Amino acid sequence: MFYELEHPDEVFTFGDVVKGLVCASSVIDSPNVGAIDYKIDVIQSGYFVIMTPCCSIGEQSLLLSPLRRVNSSWFNNPYFAEDLTHINTQMTMQQALPPEGWRKLTYREQQERSEAGPIYRYLEYFIYAPNERILGYFDEKTGRNIGHYMIDFRRIHRAGCKEVQGGTQVPINAKVLQLSVETRGNLKDKLCYYFSRTPDEDLCRA
Repeated sequence: MFYELEHPDEVFTFGDVVKGLVCASSVIDSPNVGAIDYKIDVIQSGYFVIMTPCCSIGEQSLLLSPLRRVNSSWFNNPYFAEDLTHINTQMTMQQALPPEGWRKLTYREQQERSEAGPIYRYLEYFIYAPNERILGYFDEKTGRNIGHYMIDFRRIHRAGCKEVQGGTQVPINAKVLQLSVETRGNLKDKLCYYFSRTPDEDLCRA
């Protein structure tokens, strides 16, 4: 079960889909210690995902990531086309590649990748399953009606909201969907892996 539909909590929780909020981020051409020319990019997505840990929600502040349309090319991979949420968990390299991509590898490359075992692929993304509470969309590239959305861990923004006080003091009417405990664990695990990876530079110095 991807979502908790029968007994969602009357509070905001990590991974919740919410609506009615707005985020903004700055955009500059180049860093400068003096005056900087910049613009503000206002993000008015229909839906956002709460990225603040459950126990830290409060103080009129939320971390949000906008729900975005999924990458059309993923449907070229039968493993993903079967269920795009496969991207959320660890997989083998053969599962991660379309069949033609796997066939292009040499036998030795296939062996090496098979021996590596399952790992996270498409590290920046987490897929949200379709639900009638979230409007789907038509994708012209694939000719599909799609209900899946994704968040990108590189696009997390702070939003201020005076009604977010913590605990049960949140604008609960903004809550659309809550993840199941299992799905929230998958989101947490992949997010932790994304931010806790050892940089290649550090591996070289070890």
